[in-house]
Amino acid sequence: MKKNNKKKNRLSLLKTPQPKNLELLYMGTQEVTVNELDQVLTEGLSEAEKDNFQFWPQIGIMEITLPSEKVVDVESMNGFMENEEDVAFMNQHGIKTVYAITVEESAIGEFEPLARKWMDAFGGFVCSDSDDFMPMVFEK
Repeated sequence: MKKNNKKKNRLSLLKTPQPKNLELLYMGTQEVTVNELDQVLTEGLSEAEKDNFQFWPQIGIMEITLPSEKVVDVESMNGFMENEEDVAFMNQHGIKTVYAITVEESAIGEFEPLARKWMDAFGGFVCSDSDDFMPMVFEK
């Protein structure tokens, strides 16, 4: 009987829905460093609130802990967008900065105000990290 219960427990763990991550891109119309992204988000915050924003400028990475405790990863893609079609898209839209963003789908509403701060300060938009960059997730 115990054997059967253990098997049921393992099966229930396998059926637990895993969070779905969204792979997005912030494409800015200005050249922007991780430091500048951080400054826009942390301006006016207390020191305790600033602890939710960690960044490593030397490697172009930022980690944001949202109020729900979900984490948003941000990584510079500058210099990595070399595909001819990607470069053409960026030129067409005046894109000078690209950051890859990973955020749990359930936390996209929490992340939106932060993305909008970047767009207000540096222009651009947030789109899907897909072949055609669609759909546009947030734009002005």
